[in-house]
Amino acid sequence: MQVLAGASGSGRADQDDAVLLGQGRASAMTGRALATRVVPALPGLADRLGAAGSRILDVGTGIAALVLVLAQEFLRAEVVGIDTLHRALGPAREELAAAEPDVVGRARWPAGT
Repeated sequence: MQVLAGASGSGRADQDDAVLLGQGRASAMTGRALATRVVPALPGLADRLGAAGSRILDVGTGIAALVLVLAQEFLRAEVVGIDTLHRALGPAREELAAAEPDVVGRARWPAGT
């Protein structure tokens, strides 16, 4: 659905916050599947993401739900989210406020996003 919206010229910028929150929470479910099914199936990846100093990048992070899930699943990784949709930062901050402090401490948003 997002691909079709992007192709038609509409996209996340046109969506209200409720839609952004719904999409973000759906991406969180995808993150759990990635962490519990995909990563273990790829040789060596679980070890690399479990190592101190590992980093994960979420491009198009939106409300940061995926960033938070990945930080919960990969306890030694720093998870960085970037997005050009500045209005998603408000809902992202709300998601951060509700998250566990140790998870939030490993979630990052670079300046300017």
